[in-house]
Amino acid sequence: MKNYHKINPFWTYSRGERIGIAILTFGLLINSYIRWQNAKFISQQLKEIKNHKHQAPTYYMDTIPIQTDDTIDPRVNHSSNTSFSTKKVYPKKVNLAKAALQDLLTIGLDSTISIQLLKNKLEYKNWQSICNNNEICAAKLQAKQIYYWQDYESITVNLNTADTSQLKQLKGIGSKLSSRIIKYRNKLGGFHSIEQLQEVWGLQTHTFHDIKPKVIILKAPSKKVLSKHIQDFINHPYMPFEIRDKMKNYLEHNPNDSLSLNQIICPFFPDSLKLKFTPYFE
Repeated sequence: MKNYHKINPFWTYSRGERIGIAILTFGLLINSYIRWQNAKFISQQLKEIKNHKHQAPTYYMDTIPIQTDDTIDPRVNHSSNTSFSTKKVYPKKVNLAKAALQDLLTIGLDSTISIQLLKNKLEYKNWQSICNNNEICAAKLQAKQIYYWQDYESITVNLNTADTSQLKQLKGIGSKLSSRIIKYRNKLGGFHSIEQLQEVWGLQTHTFHDIKPKVIILKAPSKKVLSKHIQDFINHPYMPFEIRDKMKNYLEHNPNDSLSLNQIICPFFPDSLKLKFTPYFE
């Protein structure tokens, strides 16, 4: 046993070292086997390729049955009328700005999701969110079969009759601004000038200049009889807050059933302010 380490030095290593050597040896064997299999496979492929080179080419066109019709001239190429046409068929695309319910149904959407899309089409974030929450719609959206494009050049909106959906067609006008425009219009009694849009809170100057060519006023607001609409006169947006109480006291102490705007003569109500009320009160 004195010369045992010379006869079998493997057992002189520690247990961990022996395990490592065994794993390494096993890995080398596996690697050699894989290389041998790959070489065998490549050799087989090369043999098959050589065999195919010596074979005559096979034509399959003669094996396809061709239906003939006595009314068709065989000398004319009718391939465009057969099922073998190579013309590409592209999926239908739907523009939500012009789409009807039937258009969305034809591309595979159900009626519920289609109605929701049409109701929210003017709000980009809303209809995108609705579509992304539906598996079929999300796939159509990703494939660009559903989109929204509005020809802003052809839009004309009447400021005094437009609802929120019509106002939202204007570039830069969303739900909040459209609601504010209508709210302010109601307080005024209607717009008499497009420039009044600049008085709407939150409407930026650049947005006003973008939409100005797209808005019109077909009919001026009707004037109210001042003596019959005193409360509307006092609470009008053009009435400065600091003089409302003064104006109220003035009108209470100067009752007049035929009072007109020009008959109000007081130092806190100058002509420049009176001019702003002229389109709304007689």
